[in-house]
Amino acid sequence: MKSVLKEFYYGNIQPGSKGFKRDSEYARTIAKLSKLVDELLAELGAQNKGKFMEIDDLKDNLASLSCLDNFIDGYRLGVLMTVEVFIGQ
Repeated sequence: MKSVLKEFYYGNIQPGSKGFKRDSEYARTIAKLSKLVDELLAELGAQNKGKFMEIDDLKDNLASLSCLDNFIDGYRLGVLMTVEVFIGQ
């Protein structure tokens, strides 16, 4: 059995890089979002394009921070559950 910790250390386990199927709801949502962004950018002037891109970057940063918090919370919960199994509360 491979060591999960070693696999994680060597980069063979990457929780943040999950793929998705092309015909999934996730893929359809990305395609729709991308199309709408392209349409909006085509209609905006240069100054508003810059503002929009800044908003989009901040939104992405916020989503990344939220994902990190959720990952940490989930990991902590998993460890607490494991501890409870072994000490039998």
